[in-house]
Amino acid sequence: MTATSRRKGSSDSWTSGSEPSKLIAFLSSVFTLEPGDIISTGTPSGVGFARKPPRWLKPGDEMVVRVEGLGELVNPVVAEG
Repeated sequence: MTATSRRKGSSDSWTSGSEPSKLIAFLSSVFTLEPGDIISTGTPSGVGFARKPPRWLKPGDEMVVRVEGLGELVNPVVAEG
């Protein structure tokens, strides 16, 4: 995941040390996964509020999630209202 071209996490942190295939196998034993489903596993280390000083996302930042061999998902940060 990147925010304003700053790397904030990596694929080795998103599963908290578990193998992605084990996570997918467990989840699919409980419910049906459909194309386009997103599995959110939590926040990687270095989260903004815990930094000194805290760092928050702001309008204009982009959240980019890349999966090698699959593609990327880009979400812009916009102001509320």
